[in-house]
Amino acid sequence: MLDPKWYVIAAAVAAVALLANFDLTFGLIAAGFVALILLAWVALAMWLAPENGEPESERGALQERFRRLSANRRLARNKELTAKGGSDAG
Repeated sequence: MLDPKWYVIAAAVAAVALLANFDLTFGLIAAGFVALILLAWVALAMWLAPENGEPESERGALQERFRRLSANRRLARNKELTAKGGSDAG
């Protein structure tokens, strides 16, 4: 599936092309606005990007936490079963 942002980007490029076809000055102004919006988006994305070692999103952080908890539960369960098995045999 395509992300909806690509449809918006394609519509903006088509609008700039139509304006440039109608009047070159309007097309250049529209291209400047689109470039300004793109520059602001890139700056915001770089400013809010996670640092090294941080999860990409809150969802990723939760998934990693539950993965660790699940591994700890399995380890505890295996230790419990091993301890019960060892005490029954002796």
